[in-house]
Amino acid sequence: MKTEFTAEQLAIPAIARSNEILRSCVHCGFCTATCPTYQILGDEMDSPRGRIYLIKDMLENNRPADAETVKHIDRCLGCLACMTTCPSGVHYAHLLDHARSHIEATYKRPLFDRVLRWTLARIIPYPSRFRLALRAARIGRILGPLMPDPRLRAMLALAPDRIVPPADHDRPQTHAAQGTARKRVALMTGCAQKALDSEINAATIRLLTRLGVEVVIPEGEGCCGAIVHHMGREPTFNLVEFFDGKVTAWGIVQNRSGEVVQRFIVNIDGSVQGDELVLDETFQYIIGEGVTERVWRLQTNIDGTFTGSAGDIAGLATGTAHGNAFNFVYEMDLAVDGATYLVAFDDWFFAIDETTLMNRSYIKKFGLVMAEVTIFMQRQGK
Repeated sequence: MKTEFTAEQLAIPAIARSNEILRSCVHCGFCTATCPTYQILGDEMDSPRGRIYLIKDMLENNRPADAETVKHIDRCLGCLACMTTCPSGVHYAHLLDHARSHIEATYKRPLFDRVLRWTLARIIPYPSRFRLALRAARIGRILGPLMPDPRLRAMLALAPDRIVPPADHDRPQTHAAQGTARKRVALMTGCAQKALDSEINAATIRLLTRLGVEVVIPEGEGCCGAIVHHMGREPTFNLVEFFDGKVTAWGIVQNRSGEVVQRFIVNIDGSVQGDELVLDETFQYIIGEGVTERVWRLQTNIDGTFTGSAGDIAGLATGTAHGNAFNFVYEMDLAVDGATYLVAFDDWFFAIDETTLMNRSYIKKFGLVMAEVTIFMQRQGK
């Protein structure tokens, strides 16, 4: 597919990524065979191919979303069945996410839609609130036929007859492996899932422990952010607000073959000291070994960018915010097998919500990715 984004537009990471995906589409239409909305409605604009044209037009012309475009994008279930049949490998999921965030930023929905989406975003991610809502829905079924909006009638009809109570296996703890422990994983127990069917997590824990995997239910973990993400609500990431306090992080390092060579926990004690954000990091290694302590000192520049320094950082790190993402670029003296190498870090942080952060780093030498770091961060408060 031919695109005509300007150089200024392509300087925005999200636009650049969407441009790559759009250009990989060859209009073959294989996606229509597996798209449920196209199969039911028979409208080209309700197929992945049609939606791709709508998204391209909206992003390329940098125009606000209109009601017609919103209607067809909202009808997409996000099931991604189209991606299983696409011969060109079009990453439709990213395009859909980008379109939804653009709609959220440029289109004012009708009042009832705004109230409904606001309500869902403040109930579903919280298991206790969701259970109360499900109980209320059972009573509300009596009034279901009188509901003016078909979406409300559908939600009432879907409410389960039995509301499951909080399950003991979902509480913060460590489920021991059967026999010799071969691996250790953290299980994110979810939010809506716990309220709808706690047996899913129970079955997962039973299977993993039977295979010799120790399962850790982390303390303080919450919603992954999928609900608001699929609504197009991208949280903005404020580096200082997030790290001003205590943060716990769990991470792994993988070599070029994908083998996990390090697994660690980091306790970060952040504080604002004058015009600096100071991050005192303490590392504990489960697999491998490495630096045990690091202190970052970060400063905000006039243009909103950041510069930072630490003991094993060569020169200064530079950081730039991109909506809900933050990118740090720096060079580090990295100790490997008794030798020290100067490597480049391309370090990306992605805000899931106000208390959750995902960190993905690419360690490069001579421009080649030598290793990758994945870290899950949870803010613990002051």
